[in-house]
Amino acid sequence: MNVTTGRERKLPPFVLGFATVVALALAAAAPAAAAPVPDAVALERLRAAAAADNRYRVTTQHGQFVVGALQADENGVVLTAPEGRPALIVAPGASTGGRRASWAEIESIEGMHAHGARGFVIGALIGTAIGFGLKEAVEPGLHDAADVAIVLVPLGTVVGGGLGLLIGSAHGWERLYP
Repeated sequence: MNVTTGRERKLPPFVLGFATVVALALAAAAPAAAAPVPDAVALERLRAAAAADNRYRVTTQHGQFVVGALQADENGVVLTAPEGRPALIVAPGASTGGRRASWAEIESIEGMHAHGARGFVIGALIGTAIGFGLKEAVEPGLHDAADVAIVLVPLGTVVGGGLGLLIGSAHGWERLYP
């Protein structure tokens, strides 16, 4: 309170708004608490739970890493490079392995089991059958070399296979650790 006038002095509204934005930004920038280091029993439980999955997402303080094989031990998890075709030209000294993330920096590990290839094959077979059915509805007779058959059957195969791939790969992530 100002003694000479008897009125309270208030901060301008933009100062309060600015202080709120700064406080929220600092809270969001604070690193998340790392999960505790698993003991031998918890590590075996993690390996058993991960045995049913074929893709893993490891979230660390540095980002998210998707790996094809979970290599976990008492020191941490190996973040391997994604699987793919080998390079045509390999530079000398190129590393084939990944880096190790210690348990102190790991926030979570999630696993999923995707069936993309199986979904593609099933979807392509169903799409081919639908393509033949549509061809028969438009132009009856299998012996006619119709333009409709040239379009509908491969289109059904491709669209069915693509939908099957999407559906087969659309399983959610399941938390394995912590």
